[in-house]
Amino acid sequence: MLYFEDFEVGRKVRVGKYLVTREEIIEFGRRWDQAPYHIDEEAAKRSVFGGLIAPGPFVMAIQTWLLHKQPEPAAALGRIASDDLRFPEPGAPRRPDLS
Repeated sequence: MLYFEDFEVGRKVRVGKYLVTREEIIEFGRRWDQAPYHIDEEAAKRSVFGGLIAPGPFVMAIQTWLLHKQPEPAAALGRIASDDLRFPEPGAPRRPDLS
């Protein structure tokens, strides 16, 4: 089990991919974050983002799910430094044929 002090700054671990679909973004948005760019594709096209994007908490949930997939489990004692979390790019849906 890995604890906070076991993680080195800059350490990277590949744990796999997660395909974000428009259906999931809209479903999550309708329930938890009804901003137009999360639930309405036409409104999203007119937004600063130019299209549908995933809500930040949805992206964080995927990150947490992937964290549990790493080879060595991490002790989840709390989300340390969440106030430093940044989303440098919008989480846009991908078609299955894109990487």
